[in-house]
Amino acid sequence: MAEQGKATLESIAATCGVSRQTVSNVLNAPEKVKPSTRRKVERAIAKVGYRPSAAARALRRQRADTIALRMVPARDGIHSAILDRFLHVLGTEAQAVGHRVLLFAADSPEARRRPSSTSFTAGSSTAES
Repeated sequence: MAEQGKATLESIAATCGVSRQTVSNVLNAPEKVKPSTRRKVERAIAKVGYRPSAAARALRRQRADTIALRMVPARDGIHSAILDRFLHVLGTEAQAVGHRVLLFAADSPEARRRPSSTSFTAGSSTAES
């Protein structure tokens, strides 16, 4: 397994005695892999809890699938209620098509150039390091 316990395609391939490309094919084009090999790789993936890296995928595709939204402080209760519903729907719909929503507050001109690392997806926010 890779350092810090994070599974990689290479570590899964080594565990299964197959190539990195075979593991990739199981994930992205399973019809190309012999059923018995596919089952063995799928079991190894499930056992280690492998999840593809969104950052690596974005680099490979040269596309982040992220919608950035600059937030302005709410001034009244109606605005807050509408914004809450809008953000929930935006997050849910974005997630349905494989996108993330990046929210950032910009109270000053400097802040407009530096989005925070807080993302919002389908009703929850998480800080990413």
